[in-house]
Amino acid sequence: MTDISPLKDHAKRQMSFSYVMGLLLVLVFGLSVNASAAKFELQLGSNSQLDKARESLLDGDAKNARKMYLTALRNETSERHIALIHNDLCVTYIMDETWGKAMTHCDSAIRIRGSNWRFYNNRANIFLQTGKLRKALQDYRKAESLGSKSWILQKNIAIAEMRIAMENNNRSNQIDLDNDPVKNDYDNLTLS
Repeated sequence: MTDISPLKDHAKRQMSFSYVMGLLLVLVFGLSVNASAAKFELQLGSNSQLDKARESLLDGDAKNARKMYLTALRNETSERHIALIHNDLCVTYIMDETWGKAMTHCDSAIRIRGSNWRFYNNRANIFLQTGKLRKALQDYRKAESLGSKSWILQKNIAIAEMRIAMENNNRSNQIDLDNDPVKNDYDNLTLS
């Protein structure tokens, strides 16, 4: 009989990791009850240096995690690990709201290994946080097309769709001030 306890332990770590990352997002982005920001995931293979970096990230220490990931990036030769490190560097910069650097690392992860849905999910989170809602939804959909059924991804898609709907609703309710006869009358008034 095969011992599946390592698989159970891994599943428990993944579940608790997702829960901790959700809590971390609440703290970092100040999410409201209506979940106004997206969630992200990271996943690395077994490597002690990367495990330590991941622990720092889970502890909310983006700066220390980033330092360890950058060191690991200089020493790593596995294409898979390099892509995963770039993804996790993206996450550290998302935590600090350093969008340009976050985007650079997400783009690198996608360029190296474009078949990982998590990379698209994290890049979409940057688009979402910077107001590029349609690009966010496009990346979330790309992640979904890679076969992911992740509840995190499904929630992020719902958030992006909700924000796009709200944006469309706001646009349709705006008054066209250039063609507003009341505004034009005020422009013609002389004050005494």
